[in-house]
Amino acid sequence: MRAEAFTVLSWCFAPIGREEWEAATNAQTWTEFLTFLGSETDPSAQRDAALGHLAVPPTYEEKTRFAARHFTGGLPASALPVESLYVPSLAGQACGEYCREPAWYMRDLAASLGLEIPAAFAAYPDHLSIELDMAAFLCAANSDYARDFAAQRFGWLADYAARLKSLNANASFYVAAIEVLQCVIDAWCKDR
Repeated sequence: MRAEAFTVLSWCFAPIGREEWEAATNAQTWTEFLTFLGSETDPSAQRDAALGHLAVPPTYEEKTRFAARHFTGGLPASALPVESLYVPSLAGQACGEYCREPAWYMRDLAASLGLEIPAAFAAYPDHLSIELDMAAFLCAANSDYARDFAAQRFGWLADYAARLKSLNANASFYVAAIEVLQCVIDAWCKDR
């Protein structure tokens, strides 16, 4: 179920079709998803609040509108979920540049596994949805490697959640998705 949960979380930040989103967010599937997330994390006030914000997912139209305003680069209210934008430079500061080490790593990893980065993500193969899809793929192939991948690749999420919180928009669903993802990864990786 972990691989499926990573896939659904990926879809929260990816441009997907109406049918996929509505299938993922139908009442039964979404309840199973939330139940799994709750069972995979240690109880905490942050986790419970985040799960509460995830209880009612946005409609396809709401998701599309939010993405158009915030998951598009170059806009004042942009909050692209791309790792290179949030990891520190050699000087220790997040420099907000695309296609840095995380992107190269993801491109090389995908190629080494015989996978292709979708054309829509060619400029940023370190997009959160690609990283989550890779985590899902690795869960099915090698759970230990998947856990190592998750421990190494998702350290930037706190900075990304802070960016989402700074928006003058209702980003609570997306912030909650990041917070729950962090809880899932923390609980999973501490079992190593």
